[in-house]
Order: sequence, then C-alpha cells, then structure tokens
Amino acid sequence: ARAQGAMCSVACGHGCPGLLEHILRFAGAQDVVASISVCHFWASASVSDAVWESQCQALWSDKVYVPPRFLTPTHMSRLHAYWGSVEDAKRVAITPEELCSFEWSCRTKGWAGSGWVSAARWWQRQPPRLRTYKPDGTSFDTEEGSGKWRFVPSSSGCTGPKGSFIRHKRGRDLPTHFMCRWAKNWGWVMQNCWTISTSFPLPHRGEEPDLEDDGIICQSVTVDTCADEALRFNVGLPLPYEQWRANRGAEDADEPEDDDHMVVFIDGAEEEIPISLAAKWLHHFDDDEDDEEEDQDEDEDEDGDEDEDEDEDEFEYEDEGNHEQERRADFDSNSPPSEVDVLSNKGDDDDDDDD
Repeated sequence: ARAQGAMCSVACGHGCPGLLEHILRFAGAQDVVASISVCHFWASASVSDAVWESQCQALWSDKVYVPPRFLTPTHMSRLHAYWGSVEDAKRVAITPEELCSFEWSCRTKGWAGSGWVSAARWWQRQPPRLRTYKPDGTSFDTEEGSGKWRFVPSSSGCTGPKGSFIRHKRGRDLPTHFMCRWAKNWGWVMQNCWTISTSFPLPHRGEEPDLEDDGIICQSVTVDTCADEALRFNVGLPLPYEQWRANRGAEDADEPEDDDHMVVFIDGAEEEIPISLAAKWLHHFDDDEDDEEEDQDEDEDEDGDEDEDEDEDEFEYEDEGNHEQERRADFDSNSPPSEVDVLSNKGDDDDDDDD
C-alpha cells in the first residue's frame, strides 16, 4: 500500500523525484523526452543527469568512438552529451588530434588490380596492415613504410570543411582519401579509389557486408567517382593541389622531388619533359576531344538536315517526273496525226466515196 501510494504521488507530480528518475532510467530516450512536457515535476526529473547518464551508457556501449568532451560529466549535462554525441556521429571532418590518436587498419580494394590484391593480407583472410599518423605530418605504414599526410580542401568535385579530405604522399601524392563515419559504431573510415582504412580493427573478409567492396561505404568512393585523380596518377601527372602546394611557398610545402619531370615517348623516342607541360597537353587533349564531340554532333545534325533535303528533293523529282509523264500524255493526245493515220483515214474516205 505504501508503494502504491508513492507511485500515485509521483504520477500526480508530488513526492520525491528520485523515484521517478529511477523509473525513467528504464525508458527509451524518446519516451524520456516526451515526459518533459507532462508537468514541471516530471520535467525536472526527465532532464536530470541521473536519468541521462544511463541513457548515455546504453547509447555508447557499442560505439568505438565518442569524443572525450561528451564523456566528462563536468563539461556538460548528460542530456546535452547524449544528443550532442548523436549529432557529432554525423560529422565527417576529422581533426588532426583525432587522426593521430588512432591505429588505423588498412586494406586494398579489389579495384587496385589483381597484383595488389594477391599480395594484400586482408584478402588472404589475415589481419590487415596498420598505419599511424603524427602531428608533424608524417605517417608510418607497417608494410609501405614512412610517408607524409596533409588535408586538402576538395577532391573530384566534392568539397567540405577542413579534415574531410586527406592526401598521402610516398615519393609523390596519392589519390585523395575521403573521410566518413560508419553509423553502426561511429568509427572513422578513410578511403580512396584503391584503399580503405578504419579507426577500429577492420573486420575480416566476409564478416561485415557494409565494409566490403560492394558495400554501401566502399561504393561511395570508387575509380569512377575519382576518375580524374586516378587517371592523373596512373599517367604520372600531378594531382590537384600537388603542384600548387609546391609553388605557393608555404612553410609546410614539400621539398622538390625527382618526379618534377616525367618520361614520354615522342615519335618513338624517350623524352624527359616537365610534368606541368604534360598536364597542359592533357587538358589540351581533353579540350580537343570535347571539340571533336561537338563537331561530330553538329555533323550529325547537318547530315540529318541533308537527308531531309534529299528526301524533299527526291519527292520533288518524283513529282516533277509524274508531271512530265502527264504532259507527255497530253501532248500525245493532242499531237498531229501520223502519216499512217492519214493514209488509213484516206482509205476510209475512199470507201465512203465508193458507196
């Protein structure tokens, strides 16, 4: 009876809020939010840290990354920590501190080619290679060795806040990596057209469809979506921001490398030319292809017009031919009688005279 009385008192908005807080710990987050509008008594219990601390623990229990600012109770209320972390899970721009705090699991995508795939540990159902980053812009890969990294403002027509796109360098720039989050565990995913890395241990091959080549994450960054950078890299041309970075004179600009020139075949002979010149040729070639396509479209349109004109001319010609035949028929019917007709008619006249 005493318990029932306490429950009724709480339900009516009276008594100790601790009992209501205890009850609300077992409700879902949306139900707790809905209870705020019941009355002032319920509202005070529904927004308390005692209630939302349990909600945070339940939400974060299977998440591999929650920013530290949400974890510390003294920084913000548990209500704001809960919904702030939910919103942060949608963020795709990583900070340098976050990038350098993880040990990244890396694997090759199938689009890199059979040679790379056959040598990759992940494809042989072995643990993937690992990569770490340092604040000084250097990185280390357990298989590929040392390298450099930096943020770039855009890639392949996509833009985003700083931290959305990462450029790696080993001798020369590699195609840009795109950052995103995996909704299932809030972990970070970094990928370009040929590789994918995760801020958490990468599941073994076949264990997680979302992270396979045909999964929704890998399909968002492919050779097709990054065709420009993939082509430039394969033919030895600088990627966007690569040459600009070296020329802008910034303190963090990379030192000049031996790949400032490239070897091409001109009339069957090897020639070494500046990469910048090759890039101009490529743009000129692309412009020529566009012009050829436009000319071809115009020629097709002109051919279509000519065909229509020919059809009209042919129709007119046939029409004129029909008129000519009609004129000839009229001429034949109105022409003078021939000599045979005259003689024949003369014979008929003689017969009439004899009669």
